[in-house]
Amino acid sequence: MNDNPKRRPLGVGLASLFAVLVILCLMVFAVLSRITAKNELALAKKAADSAAAFYAAEVQAAVCISSEMSNETTSFKVEIDKHRELSVVYRIDDGKLVVDEWIVVNKFDGEESADGLPVVGEKMPWEID
Repeated sequence: MNDNPKRRPLGVGLASLFAVLVILCLMVFAVLSRITAKNELALAKKAADSAAAFYAAEVQAAVCISSEMSNETTSFKVEIDKHRELSVVYRIDDGKLVVDEWIVVNKFDGEESADGLPVVGEKMPWEID
């Protein structure tokens, strides 16, 4: 039958080891996919909340403009969230509303960032006078 006793066919052990490695790889990819999906969902919710806060501030600014029509240049700010505000500058010109500024401004006191790193305008530790 088999003239060479040293040569054996592919055993069940090697096939089982290969199957375990394939299943392990698939499990790793499944866990990574689940983590990515969870993080993407959190990011999408954060973006939706941010957009909703922005549109609410726009509505509030439009109500302010419609209730306080004056013939001089008027400016005000509407808070969007704790980090941003909507800055509005408008005037009435020949009976028409002219909006000079309608922008989102980041609120920042200029001291240091949330993680404690130096911000623009401050000297870095390695800089020499």
